[in-house]
Order: sequence, then C-alpha cells, then structure tokens
Amino acid sequence: MKNIFTLVIVFCCCFTANAQIPNAGFEAWDSSAGYKVPVGWDNMNASTASSSVFTCSPATPGFNGDYYLDLTTKNISGMGVVPAIAVSGKLDPVTHRPATGFPYTGRPKFLTGVYEYMAYSSTDQGYIAMLLTKWNTGTNSRDTIAHSFYALPGMYMVWTRFFIPMTYFSSATPDSAMIILAASGASFTAVDASYLWTDNLAFVDSNALETANVTGKNSRFVVSPNPAHHQTYLSFTCNHATRVSIDLLDINGRVITSLQADAHGGADQFPINVAQLSPGLYFVRATDDEETHIERFVVE
Repeated sequence: MKNIFTLVIVFCCCFTANAQIPNAGFEAWDSSAGYKVPVGWDNMNASTASSSVFTCSPATPGFNGDYYLDLTTKNISGMGVVPAIAVSGKLDPVTHRPATGFPYTGRPKFLTGVYEYMAYSSTDQGYIAMLLTKWNTGTNSRDTIAHSFYALPGMYMVWTRFFIPMTYFSSATPDSAMIILAASGASFTAVDASYLWTDNLAFVDSNALETANVTGKNSRFVVSPNPAHHQTYLSFTCNHATRVSIDLLDINGRVITSLQADAHGGADQFPINVAQLSPGLYFVRATDDEETHIERFVVE
C-alpha cells in the first residue's frame, strides 16, 4: 500500500492552469468504450473489460445527486484479484500505478467527502491519498508541495464524512493535484469484494480548523473511545498545572460547545458528552500553554 503511494510522487506531467476536483460528485460517466467510467478519473476498467467485469462503476442513489463512485476489488478469471482504484488523472497503462493528476494551484487545508467502506480481510486496507506537486524546471522533475494519506479504518456501513488534512512541505504554489481512492491496499494483499463507495469530494480551507498540530501523532491529547456512542474522553498529559481549553467542532469548523478543564500535572482525563450529536465526523480542539491540537473522532 505505501509503495503504491510512493510511486505517485514521481509523476512527471506538467500542468499550469488551475481547476477544481474533476467530477467531484461522480455525476458524469462516459460510456463510449462500451463500459462506464467516471469522467476525469482513470481506473482499472480498461484492463478488465475483456472479462466484462469492472472494479469501478456508478451506483445510485448518490449521497447527493444521482450517482456515487463504487470501487469494488474483484477476483477475475485469468487475472487474479484486481484491486479497485480510481485516480483523478491517469494510471500508467503498463504498471497500473497512478501517473498524472489534474491542474491545480490552490493550497487546501483539507480534502473532504463522504464514504462507505468494507475490507473483507484484516490484511486488506483501502486508503484515500492526495498529492500536490510543482514542476521544477531546474531539476526537470516534480517537487512535492504537500500530501495526505488516510488509511481507511475498519468498516463504515453508512455514509460517513471524512476530513483529511494536508501536510505541507513547501510554501510554493503547486501546479498539479492528484487524488487516489483505493478499496484495497497493495495487490498482494488485496481481497475479493473489499469496497469503497465515495461521493461529494471537495477541498476545504477552514481557518477555524487551522493548526500546525492537526495530525500530530505524538500529541499529548488523545480522544477515546473513537468511534464514540454516548460519551468519549479527552485524555492528556501535562508537565504542570494548567488550564486546558476544549472546543467541540462540527465538520465545517463551527464551534458546538466550549469547555474548560483544569490539568493538575501528570495524566488527566476529561469526559465529553456526545449523546445529543448526530452521527458523523467531529473534532476536538484542545489548547493549553504549550500547544493547540485537533483530534478527529466519529459519533455512531
């Protein structure tokens, strides 16, 4: 799985114009080849068409609109297990790896959308990834401006909103973006029938959620259990007594409620009541005198 994403970074087509995510709601489908493909998104259908089995197809009704993208890994006679993948650009016709993206000059903070997901084995893990690059005329290669990689967790059998932050490595303006949607991981672990349904992709620039530590793996703040049902807890470790400000945010970065907790030094835990919240994705923003951290959590 990680090897697939690593190869994405070296794609070399140069774009100069700006655009939004192509066919972000998956409403447009092309049938000119005798089978349906989402306009603006390459996939494995051309490789499997001779078997009349397809890993990428339209499904209805969409979360909004008529259609959503159905990516389902298939076991095809003579080919073995074919992972379901869609790329906002082109796949290499030989390696079937992501090769090019689409013109884009923005610097989004997040990629958002909705999905349903099921992996049919614990060894098969789908993912959503995004890459922003800029052509470097001096080195005749592409510089990575930012990327995101989100390993899909467990299973979600109802439409669930995702909100994936970008990690920036440069202050430069990109000229190309690539989004990769995959129902399975690497081909040697892909399992028949693992699926990823996706709809309503969008770039988000929410100042309310802007923080350098939005994906900090080593933060002192952890939300658990996640997913939550009636109550979850913010656990944190402080070196000294301090006041912690806690904001509960919705998917658009709006503050639902604000709380204050007194940390006494060492390990502390603060309960957060989510019983009145609708199912979906939320954020906890915790701030003390050392850092601000945002943690994602799901209410089921």
